[in-house]
Amino acid sequence: MKIWLCLCSFFVLVQTAFAQWSTDPSKNLQILSNSIKPKIVTDGEGGVIVVGESFTVNPLLYAQRVDRYGNIFWDSTLRGIRVTTAGDEQSDAIVVSDGEGGAYIGFNALTIVGYRQEPPEPIYSSRVRIQRINANGNPLFGSEGAILYDYPIDSTGGGQGIYALVPEDSGGVYVLWGDPRGPQGLVD
Repeated sequence: MKIWLCLCSFFVLVQTAFAQWSTDPSKNLQILSNSIKPKIVTDGEGGVIVVGESFTVNPLLYAQRVDRYGNIFWDSTLRGIRVTTAGDEQSDAIVVSDGEGGAYIGFNALTIVGYRQEPPEPIYSSRVRIQRINANGNPLFGSEGAILYDYPIDSTGGGQGIYALVPEDSGGVYVLWGDPRGPQGLVD
């Protein structure tokens, strides 16, 4: 799957719409290739940051930044930049602007740590990770991002994970995640 972007502006008072780049589907701006589940957020400078999950067996997250004029900043090959180099399965991305041309990207990460009996089913270690990418596409939380929550063995078959990111007034971010293995499945 390829991800396309069309910049449209809507004026409520005059009830008209126009596109600054193109309204022609054959000419809209392709920004990520081989990605699914795209998320988009403003970069705080008139452009956007888009995060998509790679369309492969082991999903990884890629990000792309486009300025207000349709120029691609981070990867002109349209693959995007890797959000982290961690070797786990990365999914369910949530992205918010950092207000400085970059973004915070929170996501779930799974790693196979073993297998159950017959038939073999994977046993996962589950984590909540976060990465901050600056306006130039550089990771600010190390190449693997920061682990906010780590549960070594996922014995319930899932349910834990990231739910929300909310920008904080001083340039930080609040992260909300939950784990059903707590008392009565309360959010941590």
